[in-house]
Amino acid sequence: MFAFKLWADWLKSKAAEVSDERLTCTYRDTIGIPECALNPAFSIEVWSPERMGRLSFWRGGTCDYEVLLISTGDYVANEAGLVANDATVEVLVARYLSLFR
Repeated sequence: MFAFKLWADWLKSKAAEVSDERLTCTYRDTIGIPECALNPAFSIEVWSPERMGRLSFWRGGTCDYEVLLISTGDYVANEAGLVANDATVEVLVARYLSLFR
């Protein structure tokens, strides 16, 4: 099971917690966009002095994330099609955020 709206609200709160003097974290979603109604997503974008990335969860039950080195544009991580459900969301978010520490 994937409680999409519950996890969207949770990630929005998490984004506010993560932002500090070193990291900027912004929540975004496509929940209210008609063109995205079949499979909306919510995501966080994270910026540090060295890296930038995006983590997205799709209502269909998948997760994608990528993290790049700002100086070169090289990927630190690029994962797509990961399983998103109530048991995996917190683990995936923790894994993604660890790439900025």
